[in-house]
Amino acid sequence: IAYTRDQGRVSVNDFDRFSGRVNLNQKVGKVLEFATGVSLSRTSKSGFNDTVNTGSNYFYQSRNMFWGLYWPTDYKSGKDWTSRYGSYAYNPLYYNKEWENLSINTRISASETVTLHILPGLDAKTILSYDNTGVRDHVYYSPNHYLGSSANGKVNEMRTTYEKLVSSSTLHYNKSFAGKHSIGLLAGFEAEKNNTDFVRASGENMPSDQLHTVSTSGTTTSAGYNWGNSLVSIISKADYNYDEQYFLSASYRRDGSSRLSPKVRWGNFWSVSGAWRIISEPFMSGVSSFLSDLKFRASYGVNGTLPTDNYGYINLMSYSNKYMGEPGSVLSTLANQNLSWETSYTANFGLDFGFFNQRLKGSVEYFNRDSRDLIQNVPVSTTTGFSKTLQNVGVINNHGVELSLS
Repeated sequence: IAYTRDQGRVSVNDFDRFSGRVNLNQKVGKVLEFATGVSLSRTSKSGFNDTVNTGSNYFYQSRNMFWGLYWPTDYKSGKDWTSRYGSYAYNPLYYNKEWENLSINTRISASETVTLHILPGLDAKTILSYDNTGVRDHVYYSPNHYLGSSANGKVNEMRTTYEKLVSSSTLHYNKSFAGKHSIGLLAGFEAEKNNTDFVRASGENMPSDQLHTVSTSGTTTSAGYNWGNSLVSIISKADYNYDEQYFLSASYRRDGSSRLSPKVRWGNFWSVSGAWRIISEPFMSGVSSFLSDLKFRASYGVNGTLPTDNYGYINLMSYSNKYMGEPGSVLSTLANQNLSWETSYTANFGLDFGFFNQRLKGSVEYFNRDSRDLIQNVPVSTTTGFSKTLQNVGVINNHGVELSLS
Protein backbone atom coordinates (compact mmCIF):
# COMPACT_ATOMS: atom_id res chain seq x y z
CA ILE A 1 0.00 0.00 0.00
CA ALA A 2 1.36 3.43 -0.93
CA TYR A 3 0.17 7.02 -0.67
CA THR A 4 1.67 10.08 -2.36
CA ARG A 5 0.77 13.74 -2.34
CA ASP A 6 2.53 16.53 -4.23
CA GLN A 7 1.77 20.19 -4.71
CA GLY A 8 3.08 22.21 -7.64
CA ARG A 9 4.74 25.60 -7.69
CA VAL A 10 1.41 27.09 -8.74
CA SER A 11 -1.02 27.10 -5.83
CA VAL A 12 -3.85 25.55 -7.83
CA ASN A 13 -1.81 22.46 -8.77
CA ASP A 14 -2.30 19.33 -6.67
CA PHE A 15 -1.55 15.61 -7.06
CA ASP A 16 -2.86 12.80 -4.89
CA ARG A 17 -2.31 9.06 -5.38
CA PHE A 18 -3.28 5.94 -3.46
CA SER A 19 -2.30 2.44 -4.58
CA GLY A 20 -2.28 -1.09 -3.24
CA ARG A 21 -1.48 -4.61 -4.43
CA VAL A 22 -2.12 -8.15 -3.23
CA ASN A 23 -0.31 -11.27 -4.49
CA LEU A 24 -1.42 -14.79 -3.55
CA ASN A 25 0.33 -18.06 -4.47
CA GLN A 26 -0.98 -21.54 -3.86
CA LYS A 27 0.49 -24.96 -4.67
CA VAL A 28 -1.70 -28.03 -5.12
CA GLY A 29 0.53 -31.01 -4.68
CA LYS A 30 3.66 -31.07 -6.82
CA VAL A 31 2.08 -30.55 -10.22
CA LEU A 32 -0.20 -27.52 -9.97
CA GLU A 33 0.37 -23.89 -8.98
CA PHE A 34 -1.97 -20.91 -8.82
CA ALA A 35 -0.88 -17.27 -8.68
CA THR A 36 -3.30 -14.38 -8.24
CA GLY A 37 -2.45 -10.70 -8.44
CA VAL A 38 -4.82 -7.79 -7.83
CA SER A 39 -3.87 -4.11 -7.79
CA LEU A 40 -5.85 -0.93 -7.27
CA SER A 41 -4.85 2.70 -7.69
CA ARG A 42 -6.60 6.04 -7.57
CA THR A 43 -4.95 9.22 -8.83
CA SER A 44 -6.39 12.68 -8.47
CA LYS A 45 -4.91 15.66 -10.30
CA SER A 46 -6.14 19.22 -10.18
CA GLY A 47 -4.82 22.40 -11.74
CA PHE A 48 -3.07 22.94 -15.04
CA ASN A 49 -2.92 19.87 -17.25
CA ASP A 50 -1.23 21.23 -20.37
CA THR A 51 2.27 22.35 -21.32
CA VAL A 52 1.44 25.74 -22.81
CA ASN A 53 -0.45 27.38 -19.97
CA THR A 54 0.96 30.74 -19.04
CA GLY A 55 0.31 30.53 -15.32
CA SER A 56 2.97 27.93 -14.51
CA ASN A 57 5.51 29.07 -17.10
CA TYR A 58 8.51 30.72 -15.45
CA PHE A 59 8.99 33.12 -18.35
CA TYR A 60 5.47 34.49 -18.19
CA GLN A 61 5.49 34.61 -14.41
CA SER A 62 8.53 36.88 -14.60
CA ARG A 63 6.74 39.05 -17.16
CA ASN A 64 3.87 39.49 -14.74
CA MET A 65 6.22 41.11 -12.25
CA PHE A 66 6.96 43.94 -14.68
CA TRP A 67 3.31 44.69 -15.34
CA GLY A 68 1.41 46.49 -12.63
CA LEU A 69 -1.71 45.77 -14.69
CA TYR A 70 -1.76 42.19 -13.42
CA TRP A 71 -2.12 42.97 -9.74
CA PRO A 72 -5.25 41.24 -8.37
CA THR A 73 -7.06 44.55 -8.03
CA ASP A 74 -7.22 47.77 -9.98
CA TYR A 75 -5.16 50.36 -8.11
CA LYS A 76 -7.73 53.06 -8.91
CA SER A 77 -11.06 51.41 -8.09
CA GLY A 78 -9.89 48.55 -5.86
CA LYS A 79 -12.03 46.11 -7.86
CA ASP A 80 -10.85 42.83 -9.36
CA TRP A 81 -8.57 43.30 -12.32
CA THR A 82 -9.53 41.05 -15.26
CA SER A 83 -8.07 42.70 -18.35
CA ARG A 84 -5.32 40.89 -20.24
CA TYR A 85 -4.44 43.70 -22.68
CA GLY A 86 -3.68 41.22 -25.46
CA SER A 87 -0.75 39.74 -23.57
CA TYR A 88 0.00 36.08 -22.92
CA ALA A 89 0.58 37.00 -19.31
CA TYR A 90 -2.45 36.97 -17.03
CA ASN A 91 -3.46 37.43 -13.43
CA PRO A 92 -3.24 34.00 -11.72
CA LEU A 93 -4.24 35.32 -8.30
CA TYR A 94 -7.55 36.36 -9.79
CA TYR A 95 -8.18 33.67 -12.39
CA ASN A 96 -7.25 30.70 -10.19
CA LYS A 97 -10.49 31.31 -8.31
CA GLU A 98 -12.54 31.38 -11.49
CA TRP A 99 -11.94 27.93 -12.92
CA GLU A 100 -11.65 24.23 -12.01
CA ASN A 101 -9.71 21.45 -13.70
CA LEU A 102 -9.91 18.01 -12.09
CA SER A 103 -8.98 14.56 -13.36
CA ILE A 104 -9.48 11.34 -11.37
CA ASN A 105 -8.09 8.01 -12.60
CA THR A 106 -9.20 4.76 -11.00
CA ARG A 107 -7.44 1.59 -12.17
CA ILE A 108 -8.10 -2.03 -11.29
CA SER A 109 -5.87 -4.82 -12.57
CA ALA A 110 -6.28 -8.54 -11.92
CA SER A 111 -4.45 -11.58 -13.24
CA GLU A 112 -4.68 -15.30 -12.66
CA THR A 113 -1.88 -17.72 -13.56
CA VAL A 114 -2.17 -21.49 -13.61
CA THR A 115 0.99 -23.56 -14.04
CA LEU A 116 0.91 -27.31 -14.63
CA HIS A 117 4.15 -29.26 -14.19
CA ILE A 118 3.54 -32.08 -16.65
CA LEU A 119 7.00 -33.68 -16.62
CA PRO A 120 10.41 -32.60 -15.32
CA GLY A 121 11.29 -29.60 -17.47
CA LEU A 122 7.90 -29.52 -19.21
CA ASP A 123 5.41 -26.90 -17.97
CA ALA A 124 2.11 -25.58 -19.27
CA LYS A 125 1.12 -22.10 -18.22
CA THR A 126 -2.07 -20.09 -18.74
CA ILE A 127 -2.45 -16.43 -17.82
CA LEU A 128 -5.68 -14.45 -17.90
CA SER A 129 -5.44 -10.75 -17.09
CA TYR A 130 -7.94 -7.90 -17.02
CA ASP A 131 -7.20 -4.20 -16.77
CA ASN A 132 -9.85 -1.50 -16.28
CA THR A 133 -9.06 2.21 -16.08
CA GLY A 134 -11.78 4.78 -15.49
CA VAL A 135 -11.01 8.46 -16.07
CA ARG A 136 -13.24 11.27 -14.87
CA ASP A 137 -12.47 14.79 -16.14
CA HIS A 138 -14.14 17.97 -14.92
CA VAL A 139 -13.41 21.41 -16.39
CA TYR A 140 -15.27 24.55 -15.37
CA TYR A 141 -14.83 28.21 -16.38
CA SER A 142 -16.87 30.85 -14.60
CA PRO A 143 -18.43 33.79 -16.48
CA ASN A 144 -15.60 35.93 -15.07
CA HIS A 145 -12.88 33.75 -16.60
CA TYR A 146 -11.59 34.87 -20.00
CA LEU A 147 -12.23 31.34 -21.42
CA GLY A 148 -15.80 31.31 -20.15
CA SER A 149 -16.84 34.93 -20.61
CA SER A 150 -18.14 34.50 -24.19
CA ALA A 151 -20.47 31.67 -23.11
CA ASN A 152 -21.43 33.18 -19.73
CA GLY A 153 -19.58 30.30 -18.08
CA LYS A 154 -19.21 26.70 -19.22
CA VAL A 155 -18.58 23.24 -17.80
CA ASN A 156 -17.42 19.92 -19.32
CA GLU A 157 -17.86 16.50 -17.73
CA MET A 158 -16.09 13.56 -19.42
CA ARG A 159 -15.98 9.86 -18.57
CA THR A 160 -13.60 7.47 -20.33
CA THR A 161 -13.27 3.75 -19.62
CA TYR A 162 -10.34 1.73 -20.95
CA GLU A 163 -10.57 -2.08 -20.84
CA LYS A 164 -7.90 -4.62 -21.76
CA LEU A 165 -8.33 -8.39 -21.66
CA VAL A 166 -5.38 -10.70 -22.39
CA SER A 167 -5.27 -14.48 -22.50
CA SER A 168 -1.98 -16.34 -22.92
CA SER A 169 -1.36 -20.10 -22.99
CA THR A 170 2.18 -21.41 -23.43
CA LEU A 171 4.10 -24.66 -23.25
CA HIS A 172 7.69 -24.51 -21.94
CA TYR A 173 10.37 -27.20 -22.13
CA ASN A 174 13.85 -26.79 -20.64
CA LYS A 175 16.40 -29.58 -20.56
CA SER A 176 20.12 -30.00 -19.86
CA PHE A 177 21.93 -33.17 -20.83
CA ALA A 178 25.43 -34.61 -21.16
CA GLY A 179 26.68 -31.90 -18.83
CA LYS A 180 27.20 -29.33 -21.60
CA HIS A 181 24.03 -29.10 -23.69
CA SER A 182 21.00 -26.99 -22.78
CA ILE A 183 17.86 -26.41 -24.77
CA GLY A 184 14.75 -24.31 -24.23
CA LEU A 185 11.55 -24.55 -26.27
CA LEU A 186 8.40 -22.43 -26.11
CA ALA A 187 5.13 -22.53 -28.04
CA GLY A 188 1.96 -20.65 -27.30
CA PHE A 189 -1.16 -18.77 -28.25
CA GLU A 190 -2.20 -15.28 -27.15
CA ALA A 191 -5.30 -13.16 -27.62
CA GLU A 192 -5.77 -9.52 -26.68
CA LYS A 193 -8.82 -7.27 -26.78
CA ASN A 194 -8.88 -3.51 -26.13
CA ASN A 195 -12.00 -1.40 -25.79
CA THR A 196 -12.60 2.27 -24.99
CA ASP A 197 -15.87 3.99 -24.05
CA PHE A 198 -16.16 7.77 -23.96
CA VAL A 199 -19.06 9.98 -22.86
CA ARG A 200 -19.06 13.78 -22.69
CA ALA A 201 -21.64 16.25 -21.41
CA SER A 202 -21.16 20.02 -21.76
CA GLY A 203 -23.08 23.03 -20.59
CA GLU A 204 -22.95 26.79 -21.22
CA ASN A 205 -24.71 29.86 -19.83
CA MET A 206 -24.31 29.11 -16.15
CA PRO A 207 -26.97 30.63 -13.84
CA SER A 208 -24.49 31.35 -11.03
CA ASP A 209 -20.77 31.11 -10.34
CA GLN A 210 -21.75 28.90 -7.38
CA LEU A 211 -23.23 26.19 -9.65
CA HIS A 212 -20.70 24.10 -11.55
CA THR A 213 -22.82 21.24 -12.95
CA VAL A 214 -24.07 20.51 -16.47
CA SER A 215 -27.68 20.02 -15.35
CA THR A 216 -27.92 23.61 -14.10
CA SER A 217 -26.61 25.23 -17.30
CA GLY A 218 -28.86 26.93 -19.84
CA THR A 219 -27.57 25.05 -22.90
CA THR A 220 -26.42 21.41 -22.87
CA THR A 221 -24.77 19.12 -25.42
CA SER A 222 -23.57 15.53 -25.20
CA ALA A 223 -21.64 12.93 -27.16
CA GLY A 224 -20.57 9.32 -26.80
CA TYR A 225 -18.15 7.06 -28.65
CA ASN A 226 -16.85 3.49 -28.55
CA TRP A 227 -13.78 2.04 -30.25
CA GLY A 228 -11.30 -0.79 -29.85
CA ASN A 229 -9.12 -3.42 -31.45
CA SER A 230 -8.04 -7.03 -31.01
CA LEU A 231 -4.91 -9.04 -31.69
CA VAL A 232 -4.33 -12.80 -31.97
CA SER A 233 -0.81 -14.28 -31.91
CA ILE A 234 0.83 -17.67 -32.34
CA ILE A 235 4.32 -17.63 -30.80
CA SER A 236 7.30 -19.98 -30.69
CA LYS A 237 10.94 -19.83 -29.64
CA ALA A 238 13.92 -22.20 -29.44
CA ASP A 239 17.21 -21.68 -27.56
CA TYR A 240 20.35 -23.81 -27.46
CA ASN A 241 23.72 -23.35 -25.82
CA TYR A 242 26.76 -25.55 -25.61
CA ASP A 243 28.79 -25.31 -22.45
CA GLU A 244 27.83 -21.62 -22.00
CA GLN A 245 30.14 -20.96 -24.96
CA TYR A 246 28.10 -21.28 -28.15
CA PHE A 247 24.56 -19.90 -28.26
CA LEU A 248 21.83 -20.20 -30.88
CA SER A 249 18.29 -18.83 -30.78
CA ALA A 250 15.36 -18.61 -33.18
CA SER A 251 11.82 -17.30 -32.87
CA TYR A 252 8.71 -17.20 -35.04
CA ARG A 253 5.34 -15.63 -34.51
CA ARG A 254 2.22 -15.04 -36.57
CA ASP A 255 0.00 -12.09 -35.65
CA GLY A 256 -3.45 -11.08 -36.85
CA SER A 257 -4.96 -7.68 -36.05
CA SER A 258 -8.44 -6.20 -36.42
CA ARG A 259 -6.80 -2.94 -37.53
CA LEU A 260 -6.13 -4.44 -40.96
CA SER A 261 -8.28 -5.87 -43.74
CA PRO A 262 -8.99 -9.64 -43.48
CA LYS A 263 -7.01 -10.34 -46.64
CA VAL A 264 -3.80 -8.78 -45.25
CA ARG A 265 -4.52 -9.10 -41.55
CA TRP A 266 -1.87 -11.70 -40.74
CA GLY A 267 1.85 -11.06 -40.56
CA ASN A 268 4.75 -13.50 -40.14
CA PHE A 269 7.71 -12.33 -38.06
CA TRP A 270 10.87 -14.20 -37.15
CA SER A 271 14.41 -13.81 -35.91
CA VAL A 272 17.63 -15.82 -35.65
CA SER A 273 20.62 -15.04 -33.46
CA GLY A 274 23.88 -16.55 -32.30
CA ALA A 275 26.76 -15.78 -29.97
CA TRP A 276 30.30 -17.09 -29.49
CA ARG A 277 32.03 -16.59 -26.15
CA ILE A 278 35.55 -16.42 -27.49
CA ILE A 279 37.17 -15.91 -24.08
CA SER A 280 36.26 -19.53 -23.18
CA GLU A 281 38.31 -20.99 -26.02
CA PRO A 282 41.55 -22.78 -24.99
CA PHE A 283 43.66 -20.60 -27.28
CA MET A 284 42.60 -17.54 -25.21
CA SER A 285 44.17 -18.83 -21.99
CA GLY A 286 47.32 -16.81 -22.54
CA VAL A 287 45.49 -13.46 -22.33
CA SER A 288 43.01 -14.29 -19.55
CA SER A 289 45.15 -12.44 -17.01
CA PHE A 290 43.98 -9.06 -18.35
CA LEU A 291 41.19 -9.93 -20.83
CA SER A 292 38.21 -11.15 -18.79
CA ASP A 293 35.49 -11.25 -21.46
CA LEU A 294 35.28 -11.43 -25.25
CA LYS A 295 32.07 -12.38 -27.02
CA PHE A 296 30.86 -12.02 -30.60
CA ARG A 297 27.13 -11.96 -31.35
CA ALA A 298 24.96 -11.56 -34.44
CA SER A 299 21.25 -11.44 -35.14
CA TYR A 300 18.79 -10.87 -37.96
CA GLY A 301 15.03 -10.64 -37.90
CA VAL A 302 11.84 -8.97 -39.01
CA ASN A 303 9.11 -7.38 -36.88
CA GLY A 304 5.91 -5.51 -37.63
CA THR A 305 4.18 -2.26 -36.70
CA LEU A 306 0.44 -1.67 -36.87
CA PRO A 307 -1.34 1.56 -37.86
CA THR A 308 -2.48 3.65 -34.91
CA ASP A 309 -5.91 4.05 -36.54
CA ASN A 310 -8.27 1.25 -35.52
CA TYR A 311 -10.35 1.50 -38.69
CA GLY A 312 -8.02 2.96 -41.32
CA TYR A 313 -8.77 0.24 -43.86
CA ILE A 314 -12.57 0.66 -44.08
CA ASN A 315 -15.02 3.38 -45.08
CA LEU A 316 -16.57 4.99 -42.01
CA MET A 317 -19.75 7.02 -41.76
CA SER A 318 -19.98 9.92 -39.35
CA TYR A 319 -23.37 10.79 -37.86
CA SER A 320 -22.26 13.93 -36.05
CA ASN A 321 -24.02 16.19 -38.57
CA LYS A 322 -27.75 16.77 -38.26
CA TYR A 323 -30.12 17.66 -41.10
CA MET A 324 -33.21 19.63 -40.13
CA GLY A 325 -33.18 18.05 -36.70
CA GLU A 326 -32.87 14.53 -38.09
CA PRO A 327 -29.82 12.21 -37.98
CA GLY A 328 -27.52 12.82 -40.91
CA SER A 329 -24.43 10.95 -42.05
CA VAL A 330 -21.39 11.70 -44.18
CA LEU A 331 -18.52 9.52 -45.40
CA SER A 332 -15.64 10.33 -43.02
CA THR A 333 -12.86 7.89 -44.05
CA LEU A 334 -11.41 6.94 -47.42
CA ALA A 335 -10.85 3.19 -47.23
CA ASN A 336 -7.66 1.34 -48.14
CA GLN A 337 -8.31 -2.41 -48.15
CA ASN A 338 -4.63 -3.05 -48.96
CA LEU A 339 -3.31 -1.33 -45.82
CA SER A 340 -0.89 -3.82 -44.25
CA TRP A 341 1.84 -4.25 -41.65
CA GLU A 342 4.81 -1.90 -41.60
CA THR A 343 7.87 -4.17 -41.43
CA SER A 344 11.45 -3.68 -40.22
CA TYR A 345 14.34 -5.96 -41.19
CA THR A 346 17.19 -5.58 -38.72
CA ALA A 347 20.72 -6.99 -38.75
CA ASN A 348 23.00 -6.57 -35.76
CA PHE A 349 26.65 -7.54 -35.17
CA GLY A 350 28.39 -6.86 -31.88
CA LEU A 351 31.60 -7.53 -29.97
CA ASP A 352 31.54 -7.37 -26.15
CA PHE A 353 34.81 -7.15 -24.21
CA GLY A 354 36.03 -6.78 -20.65
CA PHE A 355 39.39 -6.16 -19.00
CA PHE A 356 40.82 -6.66 -15.53
CA ASN A 357 38.05 -8.82 -14.14
CA GLN A 358 35.36 -6.64 -15.74
CA ARG A 359 36.55 -3.42 -14.08
CA LEU A 360 36.72 -2.02 -17.63
CA LYS A 361 34.16 -3.26 -20.16
CA GLY A 362 32.45 -2.18 -23.33
CA SER A 363 31.05 -3.14 -26.73
CA VAL A 364 31.26 -2.29 -30.41
CA GLU A 365 28.10 -2.81 -32.38
CA TYR A 366 27.00 -2.38 -36.01
CA PHE A 367 23.32 -2.30 -36.97
CA ASN A 368 21.37 -1.99 -40.21
CA ARG A 369 17.59 -1.59 -40.26
CA ASP A 370 15.39 -1.41 -43.36
CA SER A 371 11.86 -0.23 -42.61
CA ARG A 372 9.49 -1.01 -45.46
CA ASP A 373 5.84 -0.32 -46.27
CA LEU A 374 5.82 2.70 -43.95
CA ILE A 375 2.30 3.65 -42.83
CA GLN A 376 1.73 7.30 -43.71
CA ASN A 377 -1.14 9.68 -44.43
CA VAL A 378 -0.79 10.33 -48.17
CA PRO A 379 -2.38 13.44 -49.79
CA VAL A 380 -5.13 12.72 -52.33
CA SER A 381 -7.11 14.96 -54.65
CA THR A 382 -9.72 16.90 -52.71
CA THR A 383 -12.20 16.20 -55.52
CA THR A 384 -12.69 12.87 -53.75
CA GLY A 385 -14.00 14.74 -50.73
CA PHE A 386 -10.89 13.90 -48.72
CA SER A 387 -7.42 15.37 -48.41
CA LYS A 388 -5.52 12.28 -47.24
CA THR A 389 -5.67 8.50 -46.80
CA LEU A 390 -3.56 5.90 -44.98
CA GLN A 391 -1.17 3.98 -47.26
CA ASN A 392 1.97 1.86 -47.12
CA VAL A 393 4.59 4.06 -48.76
CA GLY A 394 8.31 4.59 -48.55
CA VAL A 395 11.40 2.87 -47.22
CA ILE A 396 13.79 4.11 -44.53
CA ASN A 397 17.28 2.77 -43.85
CA ASN A 398 19.01 3.33 -40.53
CA HIS A 399 22.52 2.05 -39.99
CA GLY A 400 25.48 2.93 -37.85
CA VAL A 401 28.01 1.94 -35.24
CA GLU A 402 27.44 2.17 -31.51
CA LEU A 403 30.26 2.23 -28.98
CA SER A 404 30.00 1.91 -25.23
CA LEU A 405 32.62 1.91 -22.50
CA SER A 406 32.23 1.70 -18.74
